[in-house]
Formats: sequence, structure tokens, C-alpha cells
Amino acid sequence: MTLGVRVLATDSEGRICLVRHSYIDGWHLPGGGVERDEDVSLSAEREVAEEAGLSPEPGSLTLAGVYRNPTFRGDHIVLFYLHSWVTCAAKEDGEITDRIWADPGRLPQDTSPATRRRIDEYRSAGNPARDW
Repeated sequence: MTLGVRVLATDSEGRICLVRHSYIDGWHLPGGGVERDEDVSLSAEREVAEEAGLSPEPGSLTLAGVYRNPTFRGDHIVLFYLHSWVTCAAKEDGEITDRIWADPGRLPQDTSPATRRRIDEYRSAGNPARDW
């Protein structure tokens, strides 16, 4: 089994932070793999800091859901919501090629389908789906 995290971070205007990776097309929520023996919430904090340059305020990550990744058998993704953060230096190692704050009602055309589904769930305050 593998485990990953994603973070749906919003700013004071209600926009959502999206990142573009060097190794996959489209816009995605910041996130990545949970390292061995790493707490899942600390992994989310690390990933959103590295990829988006956002350092969560203490206690500001909210568990939103746990998803099964149907594309990769045995892979699961934990989604967190983040509303309170301060900026920090993002890790500039070539993994992330761009970062934006997007209006959830006008997402870039090439936003990944899974990212769109998570944003739709967030906006509707609906129950999370089972699959990513």
C-alpha cells in the first residue's frame, strides 16, 4: 500500500492554490507521498510548504477525506483543507514549475479531473467520494 496527501488551501478571497508539476500535465492540489514513519498531517504540512510556499498555522489543517486511487491499486490519498497559513520559501528543485491562486468557479481548463472533483466537493460541502 502507498499513501499520499493533498492539501486544498484557500486564501482570504476564496481562491484555491494549484500547482503544476514537471512530470505530469495539468494543475493539481499541492501534495505528495507520505514518508516512512511520517505522521500524515506532518506530511501534508511538509508538502504544502515545499510545493506551494505555505506554512500552516498550528492546528489549521482539517481532515477532509481519505480516498482510494482506482488508477493505482493499493494507493490511497488523504485530503486536508487549509485556511490559515503564512508564506514561506517553497522548495525550488524543479518538481513544481508553476503555482497559482485560482477562482474555484473559473479553474484553468487543464485542471486535473480529480482536482476538479475535490474542489466541487469542497464548494458544495458534500460528502467525499470514495475514489480519488
